Amino acid sequence: MSEPDFLQSVLEKGAYFREKLEAMPQVEYVRGRGLMLGVKLKEKDAHDVLVQCAKAGLLILTAKELVRFLPPLTITQEDIDQGLAIFQQVLAQ
Repeated sequence: MSEPDFLQSVLEKGAYFREKLEAMPQVEYVRGRGLMLGVKLKEKDAHDVLVQCAKAGLLILTAKELVRFLPPLTITQEDIDQGLAIFQQVLAQ
């Protein structure tokens, strides 16, 4: 894969990831660029979500009140969907 193709792929995956996160009713807003995204939750505490996600097999970060996603640039759409499913399950608890 050439560099322009790789960068385009990263942008497309980032847009897909952002769109899916913004569609979650528990999410107040999403900010960031590409695959590096921060999520402000409407009600849940970011640290509590981090702990529950880790127990479920999803490693995320926090930054004050934000949940942060920083996946590898080579992540697949299937991996994004799998991580989003875990994140959604944790938010629904």
